[in-house]
Amino acid sequence: MSFRDLSDARFGGNDFAARRGISQMFEAGLVVRGKGWGPRGRPFLIFAATAAETRAVAQCGPVGQRRWHGPVKPSQAHHDTAVYRAAREKIAELEGQGCKVVRIRIDAEWRTPGAQQR
Repeated sequence: MSFRDLSDARFGGNDFAARRGISQMFEAGLVVRGKGWGPRGRPFLIFAATAAETRAVAQCGPVGQRRWHGPVKPSQAHHDTAVYRAAREKIAELEGQGCKVVRIRIDAEWRTPGAQQR
């Protein structure tokens, strides 16, 4: 997740609070920092949950929700950030229509049983 998305989602867009909170999470071993590359080749800061954070969050989230931990390849960071933002926009749209989103499944989870995985 990019710094901007993390700041917006967890700290209400308050960058000062986000820097402080993320630093505390980093020191506690809950997140790792990395670098992603944008579409124009510009680097941007990304954060990923560690295995310990993923286990802790799994206990209070939706049952069956898959979670990943660790940083992605820098070349994938832009794509993953774009997918995250698109999902957040769609969730906001659905909630605005009175729906409640309880689980998100990504394309890798839609494989049919027995299908060959790469």
